[in-house]
Amino acid sequence: MTKTHTSRKWTRETYDALCAYGEVGGARERSIRTLTDCGMADVVAELQAADNLGVWYMLTREAAEALPMSVVAASAQQAESELRTLS
Repeated sequence: MTKTHTSRKWTRETYDALCAYGEVGGARERSIRTLTDCGMADVVAELQAADNLGVWYMLTREAAEALPMSVVAASAQQAESELRTLS
């Protein structure tokens, strides 16, 4: 399992990229690009080395805990809105 890295600088952009990592299609590649471009290659390496979603879950929790609740809520609302357009 991953350890919490307090030195990571999570942002709305990197949080959204992490959340989208598990999606189908080109989302994973975009997530990798965004995280790498934002200096989070270590996160990408952890995700790619993982053999299950447990690492993704722990990283998502780490990011959510590092950000203001308003950022996490806004990201969730955006995701829900996008899902509604798919149905």
